[in-house]
Amino acid sequence: MMVIGVSVDESADDATNRALALRATFPVVLDPHMTLAARYRVAQIPLTFVVDHGGTVRWVGRDPADCRRAVEHVLHEGSDAGGAAADDKPWAAPGAPNPG
Repeated sequence: MMVIGVSVDESADDATNRALALRATFPVVLDPHMTLAARYRVAQIPLTFVVDHGGTVRWVGRDPADCRRAVEHVLHEGSDAGGAAADDKPWAAPGAPNPG
């Protein structure tokens, strides 16, 4: 599993200072022109995406407990030889953006 933060701050210094203040232990990329935010249709910040190993967005939301369940589900699928069917995602956000 990998965690990547995306900062929409306008400067690298602002993004770095914010990451340090939050004690981020993961890489943070800078998106000052909101290119990634637009591509993933981000309407509110902060927002969390859970993306599976194939690059499909499997969950979008803000609730930490729901995020944990989504991550655990995706990790379990990856370790399960059979895995869950692609449409067997009761926890996935309806209409989750999946840029192609």
